[in-house]
Amino acid sequence: MLSLKVRLSQKHAQDLSFSPFYPNKLACASGQYYGIAGSGSLDIITLPDVPGASTGALAGALTGVQGAQPVVQSLPWSDCLFSVAWSEKNEHVIVTGSGDGSIQVYDINNNKGPVAALKGHTREVSCVHWCQCRLVNHLFMSASWDSCIKIWNGETLQMVSDLPNRHDSLIYEVQSSPLVHGLFGSCSGDGTVKLWNMNSAHQPMGGWVAHPQAEVLSLDWCKYNQNIVATAGTDGLLKIWDIRNTGEAHMVLVGHQYAVRRVRFSPHHASLLATSSYDFSIKIWDFLRHNHPLQSLNQHTEFVCGLDFSLHQDMQLASGSWDETVAVWNLSPPLSDNK
Repeated sequence: MLSLKVRLSQKHAQDLSFSPFYPNKLACASGQYYGIAGSGSLDIITLPDVPGASTGALAGALTGVQGAQPVVQSLPWSDCLFSVAWSEKNEHVIVTGSGDGSIQVYDINNNKGPVAALKGHTREVSCVHWCQCRLVNHLFMSASWDSCIKIWNGETLQMVSDLPNRHDSLIYEVQSSPLVHGLFGSCSGDGTVKLWNMNSAHQPMGGWVAHPQAEVLSLDWCKYNQNIVATAGTDGLLKIWDIRNTGEAHMVLVGHQYAVRRVRFSPHHASLLATSSYDFSIKIWDFLRHNHPLQSLNQHTEFVCGLDFSLHQDMQLASGSWDETVAVWNLSPPLSDNK
């Protein structure tokens, strides 16, 4: 089940993302001292057992289940990197969000660091997210602890929308709908989720208290049903919502002992999703079958902050932890396919 473990060199993983273009590439945003102080790094990892995978010089120390594997690139930054996203239009471009309030734009063919640094936020950039719908996939979004959301043109690197004070507390994550262009959601330390239209984002389309007396750390959209959203909170709960009726959660899934840091829907199965937590575990769920986890992955020894499913390989999942490792998992297939 655990196919690879990547050991980072004195860096704590904060976020990670599989490439939408390369089936064997994974980007990890990390920082020293748990993101409290010190520098950061973008590590681009080539996965093993893929034809054509690089065997170039190491930029970090990797420990795989079957031996050492290379880190293709390690690109430093002066502050912790909290978030990472691949471009949906250019296979060579990656953006990251930093603790100094800036956004870094990388070309993976350039080993000298970012090709641009975008200024706009006044506090830590907690999330960068590239829009997935084809009509808006030239845009990416950023969210910050300054309670602001910004929308950027990924081709011109110009800010196209500045959305200040969209929540009453810091914003942890923004995620665009993969099925409805222009629709995106945000989640915050104020316990709420809000829905927005990019073309008229001066007022939310809707919003609700998703995790009362808790912070909402993560949200994600179902890849097969445009009305389904999942949220994760400091209360340790995973909730499934139908955005047409947010008076109460469609389902409440219980299994984690501490805060749930990240939630991600599978791109291959409609009701399958994964969560990572401060209880050091990753859990796999099928919300149409059970309200308890199908699997629990317990190889990490610190907070698990980064989580992503591969678009190219069904049931492949990656996780990044404060234990200075990135793990790649090949999961058991679900008993039934709810696509």
